[in-house]
Amino acid sequence: MMYHENEINIYSDDGVRLSLWKIEPISTNSDTNVFLTHGTFSNKDICFGIAKYLAERNITCWILEWRSHGSSENYAKSFDFETIALYDMKAAFDYLIHNVKLKSFHCVTHSGGGISLTILLCKMQNYKDNINKIVFFSCQSYGASYSIYSRLKLHISNFVSYLIGYTPGRLLGLGPHNEDYCIMKQWFKWNLTGKFLDKKSNDYKHLMKGVKSEILSIRGENDTFIAPKQGCDRFLADFGSKNKQLKSCGLSTGYLQNYNHSTIFLSLCAKKEIWPLVYEWLDCKGTSMSR
Repeated sequence: MMYHENEINIYSDDGVRLSLWKIEPISTNSDTNVFLTHGTFSNKDICFGIAKYLAERNITCWILEWRSHGSSENYAKSFDFETIALYDMKAAFDYLIHNVKLKSFHCVTHSGGGISLTILLCKMQNYKDNINKIVFFSCQSYGASYSIYSRLKLHISNFVSYLIGYTPGRLLGLGPHNEDYCIMKQWFKWNLTGKFLDKKSNDYKHLMKGVKSEILSIRGENDTFIAPKQGCDRFLADFGSKNKQLKSCGLSTGYLQNYNHSTIFLSLCAKKEIWPLVYEWLDCKGTSMSR
């Protein structure tokens, strides 16, 4: 094993215990740090593969598990993406900046983790200077309603989740966790309206212009519901970054398979051809990547 794994307990401003996992190379001269976090229905396990891959290449990785996910404390109350962003992710950033004394670090997120990161950088702009490069996997929040069929599917999914009070992630094969309707109704509303608004109707899209970090957005060609190309295009376009790229990965674009929402982030094929793209992007070996 070429890396060490260590769980660190941190606490959000509202007192919730969160698990922050440090995956570090055995060598002690690593000076590159990457923050990772999962999305809805998931936990650190979906991040661990790429974190191990990066650690074995002399990069220290930090994986945050949201409240009520993985080893973090189960939270009895309802919460939403703002909670994850402004409490859980803020706690992790504060730990890295003030306890570990990191001046800056990269971010790699999957799905809703990228939405939460975006909200944090929009709402708490003091953290923007601490972020170097960003990699979004399967991330968008207001562009999934691009056809009559996709809109109908969103309405049905929203209605069923409302009726039962949660979205059954385990039953649907989305991940090991179910998600309360409180968090999912935000995603459904954003996508059905095409508007990315907070609870006071402030528009995140305007604030996204102030996020200048270089961004690589990666999605799977077979991800046509949660992170369709149209949605990922729109989401990426609203950032103020001068250098931002979208990689849509599938057989038609020269990749080994038509990746879906999860296999683009964690699969044997992703290890062969997607993770090296991330390493190339973060390790500053060049940003004009092929394909």
